[in-house]
Amino acid sequence: MAICCMPLEKAVGSILGDETFRERVIGYLKGIPDKTEILELKKIGTKHEIEDIVKVASEYYGVRENELLKRKGATKRQRKIAIYLCKTLSGKKNVEVGRVFGITIQAVTNAIRDIEKMMGKDRKLSKEIALIKKTVEK
Repeated sequence: MAICCMPLEKAVGSILGDETFRERVIGYLKGIPDKTEILELKKIGTKHEIEDIVKVASEYYGVRENELLKRKGATKRQRKIAIYLCKTLSGKKNVEVGRVFGITIQAVTNAIRDIEKMMGKDRKLSKEIALIKKTVEK
């Protein structure tokens, strides 16, 4: 007996059903004002390509994309922000983000931690990152 397809290949997060049903459920979940308790929303949210995120960040900072991707002292802060944005907006694993930036998994973790700490102390940085996120999500 041959199996024609994988039974869960079209599953999104933990939503099982045909495309119409999944879209209805996703629409409903996105309409809930307090989403903090629904962990599955992270899995079904729109993900962005790392290349697109790097492009937007490079345009925002007025530097070439390869300057953000390579280690240079002049763009160290912007590079960390780009790494942070790539991780949070793409949904990719640290190893995938690290591969693009030519760094280790731990270096990705460190960059994210550094930016999160800085955002806690610097409201201007938080607004800057929010603006870049908004541009990526358009």
